[in-house]
Amino acid sequence: MTIAEKHNHAIDLAEEAFVLVDSNMDQAIILFREAYEIEKNLAEAIAPVVENEPSRSIFFRSAASLALNAKMFRESEIMVSKGLIGYPPDEIANELRDIFDQVNFERHLSVEGVSLNHNQVQLSFVGNDVGYGYIKSSELISRIEIFTDITKREVEKRSKKQFRIKGRPGKVVEMYPTYIRAQMAGSYKVILQIGQIEKDHTLSLFEDNFNIEENIIDSILAGIELINQNDISKLSENYTEEQKSYFDFFLSSIKTFAPDGDKIKMIGLTVIRNGKEEKIKFNRKRSEIRLILAEPNYGDFDFSLKDTENPYIIVEGILDLAQSKPNSKYIEVTGEKNETYKFEISEGKLAAIVRDNYEDRVRVTGIKKKSGKKQYFQFVDIENIN
Repeated sequence: MTIAEKHNHAIDLAEEAFVLVDSNMDQAIILFREAYEIEKNLAEAIAPVVENEPSRSIFFRSAASLALNAKMFRESEIMVSKGLIGYPPDEIANELRDIFDQVNFERHLSVEGVSLNHNQVQLSFVGNDVGYGYIKSSELISRIEIFTDITKREVEKRSKKQFRIKGRPGKVVEMYPTYIRAQMAGSYKVILQIGQIEKDHTLSLFEDNFNIEENIIDSILAGIELINQNDISKLSENYTEEQKSYFDFFLSSIKTFAPDGDKIKMIGLTVIRNGKEEKIKFNRKRSEIRLILAEPNYGDFDFSLKDTENPYIIVEGILDLAQSKPNSKYIEVTGEKNETYKFEISEGKLAAIVRDNYEDRVRVTGIKKKSGKKQYFQFVDIENIN
């Protein structure tokens, strides 16, 4: 067989394997490994000289990707290393590095020697601020605080409490405290567990007979999966009209929890469902998550237009004021010249955004509104730029 025929055969095997991934993973892995061996042999037969690029690095990229799909993590690392040793074009080199990140991520997702219970979730982190057994404290602590806060709101939502814009959580929240298990060597990962206090009393608080602690975790992860798939409309269907503030709070919280694409590139969430481990690779960047269902085209804001011609505004400054009253909920941002911008906002978004961005430098997008002679803005989106 010629080189082209061998390569095409490897592609055919890989395509057949992808078809079988959901129905017969064992057979899919066999086919991935067969395809990997072909691409590996083709790549290693090419000398690492400039004249052989980009063909050489493309073959190594293919072999590394096939090894990753075959769960051959060490082999995938070797293929990435050999591909980078040559003279790959920048684009191919970056793709090889991305595969290396994926290999590390898959390893971090494995629950080595740890038994997860149904009311636990393991969080794994991969990114430039993550190393062997360590992570930048702000990246970890902020996300644990967000996840814990979300569990409290989930308990309040299930007990049919009105959304709490401020003040301490009710006593029902104290019945389901969140515990943290220390990370394990080899990556940075922690296990969060929903505790159980006064177990027998739960039947009088909730209408169903399900395991409440387990459902808290399942509900949160189901929402994260929909956000990861960019299906915000479907996520909104899980909330009644009376629960709109909980929806806004959840979406705004997960936007901050999400990877930024640099410091944290991916977050793995591992749980037990139906007796089996299930893993979510949360890789949608926070900049890709919009806080409204009908997304306006504010990404192409034209600063050359006159103020009266453009309905959108993008402001950079310090979020230094927030107010929540029955008929007035807003945040204020102070710009570099001490000018203030007032953004009207829902109470669910307000609770999450103030928690995560208060007194920080932010970039806020709004839609211009008028009330009499006063001009204010309808909140659209926010980005922390500290």
